[in-house]
Amino acid sequence: MEMLKRNFAIDIRSGSVNEESRTVDLSFSSEEPYKRYDRQLGEYYEVLSHESDDIDMSRVNDGAPVLVNHNPDDHVGVVEHAEVGEDKRGYAKVRFGRSARAIEIFNDVLDGIRKNVSVGYKWLKSEKVGEAEDGLPIVRASFIPFEISLASIPADNSVGVGRTEEIKEEKKDEPLTVIFIEGEL
Repeated sequence: MEMLKRNFAIDIRSGSVNEESRTVDLSFSSEEPYKRYDRQLGEYYEVLSHESDDIDMSRVNDGAPVLVNHNPDDHVGVVEHAEVGEDKRGYAKVRFGRSARAIEIFNDVLDGIRKNVSVGYKWLKSEKVGEAEDGLPIVRASFIPFEISLASIPADNSVGVGRTEEIKEEKKDEPLTVIFIEGEL
């Protein structure tokens, strides 16, 4: 199976950006269903399972790259720490580099120009767990995230920067970002 992607948005108003350390706390995955198409399955809804046995955080917690638009040649930072919250979302603290490109991208984040975050991942296993109201199958997948990207095109409304209380002490009532999910096979 090819690497899959999902996108989310950053909300710098939430206090989750530290200019001095060049870090950003963000959400990078959720259990929000996303409609996909596969030649074997046809149309279906993918749900990324965030149960502890279903998400392998080893790669993302081993200095996974922060990229721009999933381009491995556009490496602008590193994942310092990632974990799954009690709300079954993936959270990460990412740090931007000191290269001219990394500074440019970080400044775009600070200015609210680059708001969307995407995760690159692969399925480990999957199972059909039911059908949606429209009759399409729901497939629950265990997965391994490989990289986190700043992406141009958004897709999921359920996660974003500022929803990282497990990583950083923040008030739960702070403004949150609307985010989107997007994927491709």
